[in-house]
Amino acid sequence: MRAVSLPRLVSRTLAWLALVALAACGGGSEPRGDPSPPAERAWPPSDELLERLDADLATALREARGDVLTSSAPSPGSMLRLGMLLDAHALPAQAAEAYRLLLERDPHNARAAFHLARCRYELGELEAAVEQLRRAIDLAPDRAPGHWRLALWLGELGDLEGARAALERALAADPADASCYLARARIELDAGEPAAARAALESAPPGLLERPYARLLLARALAELGRPEDAERVRPDGEAFHDWYDPWVDELEDLHVGRGAELGEALVALQTGRVPEA
Repeated sequence: MRAVSLPRLVSRTLAWLALVALAACGGGSEPRGDPSPPAERAWPPSDELLERLDADLATALREARGDVLTSSAPSPGSMLRLGMLLDAHALPAQAAEAYRLLLERDPHNARAAFHLARCRYELGELEAAVEQLRRAIDLAPDRAPGHWRLALWLGELGDLEGARAALERALAADPADASCYLARARIELDAGEPAAARAALESAPPGLLERPYARLLLARALAELGRPEDAERVRPDGEAFHDWYDPWVDELEDLHVGRGAELGEALVALQTGRVPEA
């Protein structure tokens, strides 16, 4: 029994498909977090890379690339769209470069700053991701997802005090954001504090404990508190998908085209129990 983040599962599967295509054409197969193959890092996205991608995706990227490269002063919107298309289809190194160039032109673009932080994280650059996310939060301090994502990343770095402080800011920004409570529960569990994790889940808005990922965390907390029967009673069956709901990340999901769109639809069907449709 394990938790799976649906958007990251889509992204990783798309990355696997891309690597299969690159390998078939003589490209590399480095895992995420290691240096990407040159074709995945070259800027701007080359025809060589686009020829290896799904046809619909290649067309969308050519159009977005053209909007940026054919203008002496491309609009921030066109630069953001190119970055987000690359980002949505598991090309974080090139997406990061698109976001970085946009921020040189428009340093107050909060979306670009946030997505650049996510790309740094996907590339395995956790400390750089944290620093970039702090800059993004400065641009949009009232957005709870920035704070709870920072809390999760600080938890990965072992900074429990910083993670808890970030969660307090997330709750102050939006006490109804269920992901604040899920993030707190996971961080407290990883810190060896199952009672605090259980308290976080039970203090959440109504309905949270009906969600499989919340039940998975509660089951883990109960098991660590020496209540195995109660843990089994609440433990969900099968995979416990959770997408750490963030509307800015959902915007990326809306950009999936070709095989990416089909894969995303299939995984959503699985998540919601519509197996025949998947």
